[in-house]
Amino acid sequence: MVAKIYDKVLLVVAILLVAASVVLVVMQRQKFDPMLKIPPVAPGHEAYVPVTVPVADVPTEKWVDPPPQSQGVDWVYEVFTSPKIFYLPGPPAEFVAHPPTPKTKPQQPPFGVEFVQVKSDPFRLQLVGFVGQDGVFAIVGGNDPAMIGETFLARSGKELGKLNLLIRSFEVKPMPMLNLPEGSTPLTELAGVAVVVDTQTKEETTLTTQQPLLNGNPFALLKSLEGVQLDPMKAGATFSLPNGRKYKIEAVTEKPVAMITVTKTDDPDPVFAGPVKMDLTLPPPAKTKGKRPTAPVVVPAPPVSRHAPTP
Repeated sequence: MVAKIYDKVLLVVAILLVAASVVLVVMQRQKFDPMLKIPPVAPGHEAYVPVTVPVADVPTEKWVDPPPQSQGVDWVYEVFTSPKIFYLPGPPAEFVAHPPTPKTKPQQPPFGVEFVQVKSDPFRLQLVGFVGQDGVFAIVGGNDPAMIGETFLARSGKELGKLNLLIRSFEVKPMPMLNLPEGSTPLTELAGVAVVVDTQTKEETTLTTQQPLLNGNPFALLKSLEGVQLDPMKAGATFSLPNGRKYKIEAVTEKPVAMITVTKTDDPDPVFAGPVKMDLTLPPPAKTKGKRPTAPVVVPAPPVSRHAPTP
């Protein structure tokens, strides 16, 4: 019941709003109607007479034709094209009408050295062969240059005082053959094996006759562009060439790619006096397919002394 009354009230309100809107529109229209009426125009009694405008007397003159230009009669110059002016910072700074010539940077000369090879520093004692139950040892390093290159026979328990080494054990036994061609059947060979101990650091090192033992501190072999072989150098070494150029070995690596980093620290030519760093590499060695090796043989021993060097 309440809902029906509410609907009727809304309907009455809506009707009243519409009626009020209509009354308002009518009242406004009556207000603006006089303004919209066009007043009548009464025709005049006199005919229209046009007014004559006097013509101005403008003198005319004929310009003289320009004389021929230095570039010819058909030469056309662009009046509004501004000239190009170039600024040269100098010194001295100046403005010029011609374009400046670009300065070309001088090309770097050849680096001056060529990378030949990288090798590892060998352990100061090497096992190069065996005779019966004696090992053949060779001294390739150490603090005494007079001992380098000496070979001798020794067994387990021998102490080498000048090398700070003790031969703890030595034996001859079958070992897998190294450096076989790819795809070959595994083979064995008799090899000498020695365990030496550093008497100062107590570090143990195993030596075999199959291959030399390297310390892992590689050094580089270089030569100049003139073909002069340079001394072996490790990382941190510095050297100079006869032409006055100075270099420093920054790094030497052997694996996976033989590479050295060299910095040219000085050049006698002032144009190229700044440092130049370059990485020099060697291509990896090509894999070769060799023949299958024959039966293993005992490593022959070179001529040796029967006694180890005096400790």
